[in-house]
Amino acid sequence: MKPRRIRGGGSGGARRRGLPATAALPRYRQRVANPGLTITDNLAARRYEAHLDGELAGFLEYRPAGTRRILIHTEVLGVFAGRGVGAALARHAFDSARAAGTRVTVKCPFVRSWLGRHPEYAAVATPDAGVRSDP
Repeated sequence: MKPRRIRGGGSGGARRRGLPATAALPRYRQRVANPGLTITDNLAARRYEAHLDGELAGFLEYRPAGTRRILIHTEVLGVFAGRGVGAALARHAFDSARAAGTRVTVKCPFVRSWLGRHPEYAAVATPDAGVRSDP
């Protein structure tokens, strides 16, 4: 994500106001998926599909491997970008695996990055997912 410039001059203004330099930087805003978002498992296509108000918004492709699933590729359609669709797909994949008592292997760079920000799901991932499960 490319950093945004703040109008009026970066951290200098924050220091003049007696605030730490980071106070002038925009805060990371977690994007929350629309309440109309539904996620289904399309077994025939081997992917989780996110639909927003009835339209396909994105998908997460997987490959079954015994009792686990290998998460291969996440794609969010352009008009739905920035609405939390990719994160909702990743969370759904991990929640489904946890509920089934299985594990996932992460090959998708987006999901790997998401997992790095959500260590509470590290125990569901196989060790080669690149995220440590211990604190």
